[in-house]
Amino acid sequence: MIRKILVIFLNIVILTGCFRESEINNDKSYKITISIIVADELKSRKSINVKHDTKLYDILSDNYSIKFKDDMLTEIENYRDDPKENIYWTYKVNGEMPMKGIKDYKIKEESNIEFILSEIK
Repeated sequence: MIRKILVIFLNIVILTGCFRESEINNDKSYKITISIIVADELKSRKSINVKHDTKLYDILSDNYSIKFKDDMLTEIENYRDDPKENIYWTYKVNGEMPMKGIKDYKIKEESNIEFILSEIK
């Protein structure tokens, strides 16, 4: 009987701890820096506080004028891609290109994010 009570108690403690951890992460916010770079020239840099798991697309659309076509970023603040010249937007998070698109990428930590408009060779 005591063993059953102990098992139930431990399960409650474990489940409560897991719930509390996810609750803490959802309330956590991070400071990120977004840089807009066009032809190797810094055009804009903003520091923004965002909540854990916020999608990069939402942050970008809340803070900049942007346009998409077929899920591809085509314009930020009137700086446009030029497919005829092979000039497109890419982005890096902490110096690395993520394997997810902007609409799927979620912020999990303080980050430096660069949106770069340049020729793709």
